[in-house]
Amino acid sequence: MDINEMIDMYMEDGLTRELAAARVCQDVVLKAISIGPLNRNVSLNSRHINWERA
Repeated sequence: MDINEMIDMYMEDGLTRELAAARVCQDVVLKAISIGPLNRNVSLNSRHINWERA
């Protein structure tokens, strides 16, 4: 699935194109964090991402 397909999927759920693109961006960043080497050193909240050096 490419990014445009992901945006279309969210748009089918009722999001505008802008909100769908933002949601896909969020999904990509969270996936990158989850598979990255510092995934155990990251905490998320609604406003920002914090990390600590291992």
